[in-house]
Amino acid sequence: ANDNMVRHYGLGGQINYYLTDALSVGVEGQYYAKQFREPFDLVARQARRLPTVNRYNFSAALNFHYVPVYGKFAVLDKYLISWETQLTAGIGMMQSEVIPRDTRFPGFTNFLISPNVGANLRFFLFKWMTVSVGVRDYIFIDKFEPTNRDFGTNDTAETAKANADSALINNVMFQVGLSFWLPTGFEYTTFR
Repeated sequence: ANDNMVRHYGLGGQINYYLTDALSVGVEGQYYAKQFREPFDLVARQARRLPTVNRYNFSAALNFHYVPVYGKFAVLDKYLISWETQLTAGIGMMQSEVIPRDTRFPGFTNFLISPNVGANLRFFLFKWMTVSVGVRDYIFIDKFEPTNRDFGTNDTAETAKANADSALINNVMFQVGLSFWLPTGFEYTTFR
């Protein structure tokens, strides 16, 4: 993910069913691991104030995929590599978790509705295996820890969540994937 305070690495999977050669529907799921970046510590040391950050825990989505462009190219005049460009749009949910600035206060989690749009480029290594690279934008409104959190004001998770600050987030993710196609081989039975 592209936050300058905390970086997320996602491990995910998806299952797609192709309705036609160019149109598919599928589900995806992702688990995220966080890593604080250098600006998180610098802001804390220089401004003497911890920044407000959230971590992402997991997400799931229902997606629709469309392949508008496909082709082949030759490698060393010996091998043909098929490729395609795939556009994706979907709707899902994700969970974010507030990382409290003061560890004496409890954090809280948010369940978020998250539409997504993206595109990827897929190369067929075999009929049954592809490698893909792409970019996806997950869009959601996240809730952050209120700035006026102290004892007596927003000190419980429930009151902090009720008075949370909201912001529109565009979580742009760069993705690299390996796909396996089932069945691994096929024969056309009708005229194309």
